[in-house]
Amino acid sequence: MSSKVSDFLHELIHSLTKSEKRYFKLLSSRHTIGEENNYILLFDFIDKQEIYDEMELKLHFKGESFLNKLSITKKRLYDHILNALDNFHSQSNIESQIFKMIHSAEILSHKTLYAQAKKTLISAEKLAEKNELTNILIHIRTKFKVLLEKNNYIDIQEKQLLEILKEDESLQDKSRDESNLWNIKSQLFQHMALHGVARTDKEKVEYDHIFAQLDKLPNIKDPNTESIYLRNHIKSAYFFSIQDMSKSFEALKDNLQLFKKQDKLINTHPDRYFSILTNLVYTAEHLCLLDTAEVYFAELKKLEKEYSTTTQDIDLQIKLFSTVSSIELSMLTQKGNYLEAKQILEKVKNGLESYGHSISSIRKAYLWYKVSCIQLANQEPQLALKSLRKILNDTDLDKKEDIVSFAHLLELFIYIELDDLEYLNYAARSTKRFLTSRKRFFTFEKELLSFISKYVTTKNKFDRIERWESLHSSLQELTKDPYQASGLEYFDFLTWAESRTKNLSFIELSRMKFLKKLKNVA
Repeated sequence: MSSKVSDFLHELIHSLTKSEKRYFKLLSSRHTIGEENNYILLFDFIDKQEIYDEMELKLHFKGESFLNKLSITKKRLYDHILNALDNFHSQSNIESQIFKMIHSAEILSHKTLYAQAKKTLISAEKLAEKNELTNILIHIRTKFKVLLEKNNYIDIQEKQLLEILKEDESLQDKSRDESNLWNIKSQLFQHMALHGVARTDKEKVEYDHIFAQLDKLPNIKDPNTESIYLRNHIKSAYFFSIQDMSKSFEALKDNLQLFKKQDKLINTHPDRYFSILTNLVYTAEHLCLLDTAEVYFAELKKLEKEYSTTTQDIDLQIKLFSTVSSIELSMLTQKGNYLEAKQILEKVKNGLESYGHSISSIRKAYLWYKVSCIQLANQEPQLALKSLRKILNDTDLDKKEDIVSFAHLLELFIYIELDDLEYLNYAARSTKRFLTSRKRFFTFEKELLSFISKYVTTKNKFDRIERWESLHSSLQELTKDPYQASGLEYFDFLTWAESRTKNLSFIELSRMKFLKKLKNVA
């Protein structure tokens, strides 16, 4: 039996784009003897394997001498591919260009060509300054100091040494500021990734505690663009986490203006720009700024079309797919356009399958959840349950409390649609245990589970309608509490209950409520 094992080389080869593979072949074809030929043969064979199978590989190359040192050959091929990628992408970003210049300066210095080395470092420094790359500037200045030492300080005066010290201290302050801001931002996003938005006063206090660190940071003279971006980013995320959409929206607009003023930021950080636009669409919708949301979404779609055909960055392509798909589905469902949302599900599912393990579990979970909600709304409970299983069966999501919690709750309503009351009773107990163990048994969740426990024992059709009416009444009361109302962001259980009491389709009622909301805004 073939021994199928995970292999980094296989993963690397299958991550390459057509252009990268072509470049690797071109680079390798310049060498026509010895191991270089083996590299191409091995590369082509592994490229054809969907799953790495070393036994199959050994049988195919039986008799080849490189099999006697296969692990070494694979390691060299791996390094050879990385070298090819390094050459291929050497001009693709500013940092790569700068580090290449630094390396050139080191070579010139070793040859005692100090004047040439200094000139090269000055060029690198100018490029780093232009792009406000603080930590790279610190690295370049360290190289300058080494160069001064090697040349016995003959090209510098005491006054200049003091200027160097002053500039170093300024750079270190900016670097420290960036590091502190990054740390606050990371604490905030880690907490959000695990727990979602605040659902209680206690959870809000936890977010307040993280955010309060921002005011404790020392004021930096002339903060660079990175620090300004991070401060706005922290503010937008914090206000979102405590459900203050208005302030979150304003902070996002500040970052959008930052990017609009400097075109280079969009080119160097397109992923950030996509995130800003995506979050602007989301917050604008919540603030009922529907025309504004459409404008931002149009810009997002335009960029998606542009970058999906030009970028070689797989991670960026994945982010494009996940963010645009997620916000598009959200926009359609917010408007009650579940039929239209259904029409793009195939594209979303194909993307999820296509990117496979390359897309993070959290990103996949949110998309599969939206897919499941849309399928349930379109009266396809079996498909909805299948999609939901993608979340519930993913062990990597065990610590992700909010999306998994709501996946368990949505599952209960799917079993009602399937009229599987026997399993519904078991699933309800399991969900309660899960919510209790994760300390997510909030009032909203309690109301849903209370309804389920009563519904299971109700046989009469008219009594069931009363159960739905009671649930609708309870949830409507909870909408007055922002902490509890946030539960409806995951799925509109309120409208679902109302549709059952009025004998209307969920889609029809959702659309009616949106049009009424639109009229009120106007």
